[in-house]
Amino acid sequence: MLLDLYASTMLDDVAIFQSTGGLFDVAGAVDTVPVGSANVSFQSCTAMTVSYAFTSGENAGRTGTMQLIRLSPAPTGCRI
Repeated sequence: MLLDLYASTMLDDVAIFQSTGGLFDVAGAVDTVPVGSANVSFQSCTAMTVSYAFTSGENAGRTGTMQLIRLSPAPTGCRI
C-alpha cells in the first residue's frame, strides 16, 4: 500500500498479520492470519505515532503506543 501523505495524516484500523511456515528461498506453504489492528498518525514529516492492539495469536491482549521519528532527512516538498 502506498500512502499519500498529502491526502491523509491518519490511518485507522490497519490490519496486523502474522505469517507462519515457509523457509527463506524455499518454496512452501505459508499461513497468514489477521492478529490485530493499528492506528497510525503522522504529526510531521519526521514524526509519527503507532497505536496497536493484538486480538489473537501469540501476542493476544497486548496493546501499546510507539512514538517513531525519521532518521534521515524528510522528503523534499513534504507538507504535513
